[in-house]
Amino acid sequence: MTRNSSQRPFRMSLWVPVAVVCLIIIVALMFNLMGIHIMKGLPAWQEWRGGSYWYFFAWRVALYSVILWVWVLYRDRLLHRDPSPKQRLRRTETAVILSLLSVELIRAQLHLGA
Repeated sequence: MTRNSSQRPFRMSLWVPVAVVCLIIIVALMFNLMGIHIMKGLPAWQEWRGGSYWYFFAWRVALYSVILWVWVLYRDRLLHRDPSPKQRLRRTETAVILSLLSVELIRAQLHLGA
């Protein structure tokens, strides 16, 4: 008995973003652990990260830009196949943008001490 791929509970298209997110988390964790080890302690690592705020900010902006570009390409393909979830996608996109903006504003406020 053959099952249709759309009836499978875990399609391959679901696992790719999950794997990418897991890989990003592992890389970030390793980066932090190696930084703590190289700086010989958490306080020195935190001070270095605070001094490098703008470099990390530029990195995050570049990362957000790449993610946005990939999402726009994927979204066009998704809406071309099925235009019905357009309103839900719009709300989700707005929520994600507001969340990222809030996180960045809070980080900036903590860094600048305002």
